Amino acid sequence: MAVRYFIGERCVGCGGCRSVCPEKCIGGTGHPLRIDDKRCIRCGRCALACPRRAIVRKDEEVTV
Repeated sequence: MAVRYFIGERCVGCGGCRSVCPEKCIGGTGHPLRIDDKRCIRCGRCALACPRRAIVRKDEEVTV
């Protein structure tokens, strides 16, 4: 299973998630912000930092 994080419609663009991301992979202007999935290390810090709980974890099956 692969874990991915998504920023949903609850996002108001406050940037709290951006400030804690060690890979600086959260960007965009306005809301919702976007996570660059190729750079994301899936640490979950963004989800923990979001005051609106706009960042959700999705477990997905990986096909090889």
